[in-house]
Amino acid sequence: METFLSDIGPYLVSGGIFGAIATVAVAIITSRSKRGTERADAAATITESATDLLTPMREELARLREDQRQQAEDHRAELQILTRRVAKLEGMVEEYARREWALVRYVRALIDSHRRHAPGAELPPVPQALTDLI
Repeated sequence: METFLSDIGPYLVSGGIFGAIATVAVAIITSRSKRGTERADAAATITESATDLLTPMREELARLREDQRQQAEDHRAELQILTRRVAKLEGMVEEYARREWALVRYVRALIDSHRRHAPGAELPPVPQALTDLI
């Protein structure tokens, strides 16, 4: 539009009132065009500054993502180890519980046998830790 008016402007200027209006219009358009260019330059400067500010932030975010990914991987590995340990310990607890109750049944059978075969003989005192089991 600016090029068109600057090309045709001199022809319009020689035409009296219409020439004056055309001259003002060309001046306004040229002024606005320059302001638009200045605004575009300012916008480009702002964009460049924002990009310069965002670049370190993006790099930091990338570093944090990598750290978080590595931590998650480490936690998954630790979780697998702990899961295996818990399963092993649960198996041991179950085995000890089975053995404990088998031992309790055996002691009860021995006490019954002792009372049947030697009714007058005293039994040794039951340890405090076992009184609830026997």
